[in-house]
Amino acid sequence: MDTNRAADRLKLKDFSSYFLLILVALLLRCAHVEVPPGGPEDKQAPRVLAVYPPPDSAGLSRDLKVQLEFNEWPARSSSANLIIAPPLPRKLKVKQSGPLLTVTSESKLDTNTTYVITILPSLRDLRGIALEKDFQLRFSTGLSIDSGKIKALVQSGDWNKPLVNAYVGLYPLDKRNQLGYLTQKKSGTVEPDSFPHPGKERPMYLVACDSLGTCQMEGIRPGSYAALAFSDINLSRRIELGTEALAIGSQRVTIDTSASMLPFFLYPLDTTMLVPKTATLHRLHSRTDSSQAKGSRSKGPIGR
Repeated sequence: MDTNRAADRLKLKDFSSYFLLILVALLLRCAHVEVPPGGPEDKQAPRVLAVYPPPDSAGLSRDLKVQLEFNEWPARSSSANLIIAPPLPRKLKVKQSGPLLTVTSESKLDTNTTYVITILPSLRDLRGIALEKDFQLRFSTGLSIDSGKIKALVQSGDWNKPLVNAYVGLYPLDKRNQLGYLTQKKSGTVEPDSFPHPGKERPMYLVACDSLGTCQMEGIRPGSYAALAFSDINLSRRIELGTEALAIGSQRVTIDTSASMLPFFLYPLDTTMLVPKTATLHRLHSRTDSSQAKGSRSKGPIGR
């Protein structure tokens, strides 16, 4: 009798283990999202259908929570497809649930600050079709949205080389010790440099250009900035001096509501021969100007 009961328990245990293995296999299969077979080929680009908070919302809390609903499932929900300006000390976290992306961060937002989240065209659907253009969402922890605007045109100085991953970066020149993204670091509060260091400092605003080199952004804090354009070959979203094509704009650009066009021409400047990587933007600008003046071949204007 006892022998029969033991045999029954052994069979039940074996069946439970077998059932568990089948269940795990099914869950793993369901976790792998694929394009459903059959039907007409989907050639439409993904697009944003709804957002939270609503565009140009003000008076929000310092806890970042942005939701973006698409017309179809994105293929990837990595933060590599998103930019927040001004940047935060800690990385963005992106959680995907079907066509819905939820963006959060362990970092608190600054008070009285307008933020712009940009969805880059690198975001694609399950068939590999990319966004037609970047999507920007503005919101503020203050009472209103900042009114500054920028428009820029970035072109390759070498007509034989296409424009790749072009960005325009704005580095603040005024009241730098009052900007949370410069003073608040993972290690605590720090005193920022009095002038931007492009080799180690992230721009306050990073604007992505399309394949034609045009870009624009609204919701920028009015004030004075140093403007740079660069080709982000390694996708680090910061300038790699000496390895990436760079265009240096005017040392002081005033950002206001007028949004005048800023032109940039990218050239592979060998800045490692000109200045150390810890050099300030002021020294980089002056040394680069003097180097171009001594060159025998004209390279055109660089965002004057």
